[in-house]
Amino acid sequence: MVQVNDELSLSVALSVPTSVPLLALSAIVFAESAMSLGDCGTGGVPAYLPPGGLSDTPYARLKGRPVIPVEYCATLGTVGDIILADLSEYRLIDAAMQNASSMHVAFTTNEMAFRVTYECDGQSRWKSALTPFKGSNTLSPFVALATRA
Repeated sequence: MVQVNDELSLSVALSVPTSVPLLALSAIVFAESAMSLGDCGTGGVPAYLPPGGLSDTPYARLKGRPVIPVEYCATLGTVGDIILADLSEYRLIDAAMQNASSMHVAFTTNEMAFRVTYECDGQSRWKSALTPFKGSNTLSPFVALATRA
């Protein structure tokens, strides 16, 4: 039995929520293996599947990968509006939660004040993109679409 190691198996597409109408129009056209936006034409298949439809998942799918709407992505049409991300290559470091309470803050109104602090930070495990020994295409766990008109 051959075990297939799919590097993209853990990847997701992060997108600005306003990109959904554009993604709904995306299709893969088999003529010259080009990706086309707009009409599928003849022989094309949809690249985007809405949630709960044919994908039968809670998230939409873009070429088989879950599409997660993220409000922190860039404006539609600019770099970073749609990002293919392998989140298993992202490090998250968090500190212990700190709790504090004080009866002195609002003593005159007979109230108790509570404060909870939680700190976390994260970054890619990769310091930069990787250039393979043979080839010129760089590899990275995080890829953003370029600016489009």
